[in-house]
Amino acid sequence: MAAELEIEAVGLCDRSGLYGAVEFIEAATAAGVHPLVGTELELSGGSRLRLLARDRNGYRQLCRAVSAAQLAGVKGQPRVRIPALEDGREGTAPAQAASGGRRQKRATIPPPERPHALRPTAGPFPHGWPGVPSTTLLAEGERASIDVADLSSCIALAGGPHSTLVDTLVRGDRRAAMRYAERLRECFGIDRVAILLTHHLHPADSWIAAECADMARHTGIPVVASATPVHATAADKPLLDVLTAIRHRTTLDQAAAHGLLLPNCEHRLQPETTLRTRLRAYPEAFEHAARIAAECTVSLDFRDVRFPGFPVPEGETPFSVLYSLCQEAVQRKYHPMTRQVAARLQRELEVIEKTGLAEFFLITWDIMRFARENAIPGQGRGSAADSIVAYLLGITRVDPVAHDLLFERFLHEDHQGTPDIDIDFSTDHRERVLQYVYDKYGAERTAMVANVVTFRPRMAIRQVGAAMGFPETIIDQLAKDADGWYAADVDTVLQTVGPVRDVSNLPWRQFADVLQRIEGTPRHLSIHVGGMLVTGEPLVDVVPVERATMPGRVVVQFDKDDVEDLGLIKMDLLGLRTLSAIAECLDLVEQTTGVRPDLDSLPLDDPDVYDSICKVDTIGLFQIESRAQQQSLWQSQPREFNDLIVQVAIIRPGPIQGDAVNPYLRRRQGLEPVTYPHPKLEPILAETRGVILYQEQILRIVMEVAGYTAGEADRFRRAMNRHRSRLEMDELRDDFIRRCVEHGLDEPVSQQIFKSVAGFAEFGFCKSHAAAFARTAYETAWLRLHYPAHYTCALLNAQPMGFYHPSVLVDDARHHGVRVLPVDVTRSRARCTVEAVGVARTEGTHVRGEFPKRPKRTHDPMAPVTPADEGCLSKRTCVPSVPEPLRSSRDFAVRLGFAYVRALGPAARAACDDAIVAGANGSVAEFWRHTLLPRAAMENLVKVGAFDSVAHGTPRRQLLWGLKEIEESLPPRRRVPKAPMSPEADDAGAAYRMGPPRGSGAIAGTRYGDAPHQPRDVSTDPAQALVELPAPAPHLPPLDERTRVETEYALTEVSTGPHL
Repeated sequence: MAAELEIEAVGLCDRSGLYGAVEFIEAATAAGVHPLVGTELELSGGSRLRLLARDRNGYRQLCRAVSAAQLAGVKGQPRVRIPALEDGREGTAPAQAASGGRRQKRATIPPPERPHALRPTAGPFPHGWPGVPSTTLLAEGERASIDVADLSSCIALAGGPHSTLVDTLVRGDRRAAMRYAERLRECFGIDRVAILLTHHLHPADSWIAAECADMARHTGIPVVASATPVHATAADKPLLDVLTAIRHRTTLDQAAAHGLLLPNCEHRLQPETTLRTRLRAYPEAFEHAARIAAECTVSLDFRDVRFPGFPVPEGETPFSVLYSLCQEAVQRKYHPMTRQVAARLQRELEVIEKTGLAEFFLITWDIMRFARENAIPGQGRGSAADSIVAYLLGITRVDPVAHDLLFERFLHEDHQGTPDIDIDFSTDHRERVLQYVYDKYGAERTAMVANVVTFRPRMAIRQVGAAMGFPETIIDQLAKDADGWYAADVDTVLQTVGPVRDVSNLPWRQFADVLQRIEGTPRHLSIHVGGMLVTGEPLVDVVPVERATMPGRVVVQFDKDDVEDLGLIKMDLLGLRTLSAIAECLDLVEQTTGVRPDLDSLPLDDPDVYDSICKVDTIGLFQIESRAQQQSLWQSQPREFNDLIVQVAIIRPGPIQGDAVNPYLRRRQGLEPVTYPHPKLEPILAETRGVILYQEQILRIVMEVAGYTAGEADRFRRAMNRHRSRLEMDELRDDFIRRCVEHGLDEPVSQQIFKSVAGFAEFGFCKSHAAAFARTAYETAWLRLHYPAHYTCALLNAQPMGFYHPSVLVDDARHHGVRVLPVDVTRSRARCTVEAVGVARTEGTHVRGEFPKRPKRTHDPMAPVTPADEGCLSKRTCVPSVPEPLRSSRDFAVRLGFAYVRALGPAARAACDDAIVAGANGSVAEFWRHTLLPRAAMENLVKVGAFDSVAHGTPRRQLLWGLKEIEESLPPRRRVPKAPMSPEADDAGAAYRMGPPRGSGAIAGTRYGDAPHQPRDVSTDPAQALVELPAPAPHLPPLDERTRVETEYALTEVSTGPHL
């Protein structure tokens, strides 16, 4: 827009932040507009001061000022003090007034240290705010204080809306305004301060401009002309008003009544001719504006400080250490090491050395080393699996040579920025990994990357409708119908609502217009799901930071794309619940059998595993359990690992939309001939039966037929993925066809290949990513096949996860011969557990890390397969996958945990665990006296039969009758209130939706109530003594089977007994 108006320079001053600085610089530069980077600090008196960065050092100073304001103030209310501009008499409130009489505590951010070496943190995180040394922190609610000397490379812009200067003038205190202007000149100097002149056609604008110009003449401060826009065009004004109302949680009418909305549309980008007309009395303001714009040139390339300084031995370099690690690992992982492996490793190391990324690989290797040493499951995925270096370092677990993965998809010599390495860790242990990174590199150099949350359809409908004052019932109906809504379909959504008859009337037309504009507009900042930023300088010298919602954490004000554009290191350390389930399954196997399978050495050719997958027995298996996957598996019949990679990749929105699924399945079953656009493409597309499925295939195709380099091929792939204009598409096609012809292809064939590539480029899936997920899918299938009870137990503890309700998982476990036992106060714990229920351990078992060699099946991988291929499905023709197991699956059962009982929150579960450990579970009364659970929790435990084993035949109805008298016998002053113990206690579905508590073993925590263990109050009747009912209860009949099953399912959401 600025370019269309022929505006030469535009500045962006986000309030108390630099949120849009990186994207703004890139967009302005691309449009031929000179970008100015600044911020608008909110001062403690409520007014604002705009600052522009003159150079990179000025940008650093802005980062420090913004970070100080954000970390010292109340979250969402960042304000700072500049004492040199305050004296207690003028526009800015004095220090003591600003703090309600308290003396303000000063916090200045120290200058950056040199050299940029690793230094320990100022204290164990999270006791201090990471990003700023702990000695500079203020308690939340106090104000940071900034020394003007710390803004030496910034230009202060006084004047303009909500500034101290204008606010003081409007209050009628011209002397105070003059003194403030003089202090600005004294603090910043004539060359680093200016007074803004604006005119938005407000009644007082001409007077304010004249007064500001007069003060400038008396103080010698230059004036600059500016439109100070807050929206781009006049058409954006309604959206701005709605956003303002949403921010203040009010309606447009109330916002207007309280003066929160701008009175007109003139606060937009204005052409210079308009400004010159309105400020024609001050021509010098335009000359000074051009001078300041020319002085402010900021470069945000921080590649020189992107690494935190990974420590290496004296005399070594990061690359020499990386080289040694790879040489050692390649001898260990490849037997024998072939020329192909050696050549590939050498080529990758050369690229890594040329791109200067050795330290990045060492940082990632070190994180994975920590995880392995602490038994934390983790594995790299995404394009990182294309690299043999990543495989040798233990970052990924898929052999790129064996599976023909393309390194150039991950990294090549022309690669700009840092390669993308996503690492999944067990959700239960991910926090330990994050803490290790903080401890290793220092909290002042480590932070989480931001995620910009934008308005989505349902959220937009609700909040825009509320701001515009529409009836709540209609807005609620609209929001519920908005799942498939897109901006272009607003009218259709409106017409689906019965009460709205005429969508063309003005209020609804305005509502629709705002909805179309608001989709994708930033709403708030959150923490990226896994992105961590590590820098070679203190964070506040490189990026602005602010408090995160999570206590003890900070987040940078840039998202992952901004961080990459700055040339910084971002590591994606993600959490995957499947890895938590796998880790717990292995723990349970080791605890109950004494053997821990080593999945890293697990062969990927177990025929029994593939038999189970081909039979579509995949409930609870990673990535292949959905209905769509099951339907596809029945047709594709994967028989080897590469087949499984295809299976993981093909059932995705992209391949489905790109119509790649049906052609592959038809060719896989022999219903359609396998064809290739050109013979040169057969080696590339053979594994997917002539269908373009992987992104790596697109790279190989353009390199093979058009002679593209790896860098050119990667740029071609990225260009094809973006939304392209007709002209851009024509240019891509013409260049591709020309180069194909130069390499010996006919033009018609070249056009056909381009059409095929263009049709699938947008939907292609990364093969290395699919390979990493396929390995996890295989491992879950292997564990479920050989240790079904242990795997089921781990799955139940990892909920919510996957596609299926726990009741489905329990039912599926029964089909595999696994018994799932009900809750029992003598055997259950907070989490589900595995119990030995069969014979003793047998001899002749395999040990950890040893997997037998077996002959491979002899079949043509390219031959069509069908579900009726009994020769492949019959176990009689297969070699057993492992020696005789340690125990039969029937020797183990799953015991349901307290987490699955309604109304038992974390504290209640911990109390139950404590009672069991203490042996206070011999009766209902003893258990209740020890745990002091709420009445509702005790009733639910009785109803699900948790006390049946200690009731000695007493019916559950009779136990319930006695609860009231037991409750009355509890110490009144220590009786637990009947309020819900946790949000999970509010409904029967909480155990599934909230999931059982994380961690292994008993849950740490205090007992619910602190009464000491009470002695048993037994009666003279032996039966009553065992049950411990305080008074004789009437004889009540037991629950009939139907009522008992329905009650257990209602309170646990699983059924461990018979089905009705």
